[in-house]
Amino acid sequence: MSVKIPLVSYEPKYDDKIFFDTNVWLYLFCPIGNYKSKIIEQYSTVFYKILKSGCRIYTTHIY
Repeated sequence: MSVKIPLVSYEPKYDDKIFFDTNVWLYLFCPIGNYKSKIIEQYSTVFYKILKSGCRIYTTHIY
């Protein structure tokens, strides 16, 4: 079962399994101007933590 956790308090562990939908990838890699810059900053911070922890990232395919 999935659990929604606030980004600012999340500390990933190696055995965590993370699901990112397309919106997260767009915020991370396609930011436009200062649109929702606070969300982009939070996503970038937690993405870096996830990469450092080595946990698995899952996603849907993008058409």
